[in-house]
Amino acid sequence: MNEKQEKISVVIPTYNRRDSITNCLRSVLNQSYQNLEVIVVDDGSTDGTEEIFRDFPDSRVIYHRYESNQGANHARNVGIRMASGNIIAFQDSDDEWMPEKLEEESEYLIENKKDLVFCGMNRIENGTTTYHPLRDFDETGDAVDQLLYGNLISTQTIVVRREVALDIMFDENLRRFQDWDFVIHTAVKGYKIGYIKKPLVNSVVMDDSISSRVTNTAGEKIYEKYKSWYDKYPLSKAHQLRMMAHACAVDGDSEKAGIFLRESLHTKFSFSILVRMIANHMGLWGRSGKK
Repeated sequence: MNEKQEKISVVIPTYNRRDSITNCLRSVLNQSYQNLEVIVVDDGSTDGTEEIFRDFPDSRVIYHRYESNQGANHARNVGIRMASGNIIAFQDSDDEWMPEKLEEESEYLIENKKDLVFCGMNRIENGTTTYHPLRDFDETGDAVDQLLYGNLISTQTIVVRREVALDIMFDENLRRFQDWDFVIHTAVKGYKIGYIKKPLVNSVVMDDSISSRVTNTAGEKIYEKYKSWYDKYPLSKAHQLRMMAHACAVDGDSEKAGIFLRESLHTKFSFSILVRMIANHMGLWGRSGKK
């Protein structure tokens, strides 16, 4: 990396994560890339989180708190507007980064003239570690199609140019899939996306109270928001409809599941789409970026 580093603004929304945010901050401040500002946006915590930031020993950390809980997406958007760095990264208050994360991603973003870069991550749940994304992203392929097909990206794996983040922003009406929405929006606006196939993030799955119904509704909102784009990509459309049908069936809404399933079966495919569908199931569609 060039000695003259671009400043990176790291935005961390937090809500009642006093017990985990210290490890999160340590993983950010111990990055090999040191030209940072860290913007912690406290979304109305009631567990004493603010006490950690009184006389915090690192001047790169900026703590911003508001009294009422307005959601993580609102907090991220506040952080984006506060950011002074030319590159913005996002971290969650209960996850940790590998020390080289920001250095590798910012270098890849700049050298390859990308607007957004994401990396792989280790998803840790009940003592089991799984690499994500489960499907590769092909930088030479159609980014919109690949992203509509399914979510590949988690917020804490992203670095993005500041002007792009200000143009996109997080949808504050979504309680789930805000990361998926953010990158789809980035792709449909024509910005260039890069992928480093390497786990530079450890994400610990926390038990939360958001129901499956919220998740299902968020998936349906994504479909409706980008329906005109889904209509251009029948394979991705049929796949998303099947996922929505499955989610509704698991949630006990068999009527709605049937509607989505019938719509997926009525999606028309060209011969080339059918060939690609077969290739996808054989693992031939979607080669990765940097390894």
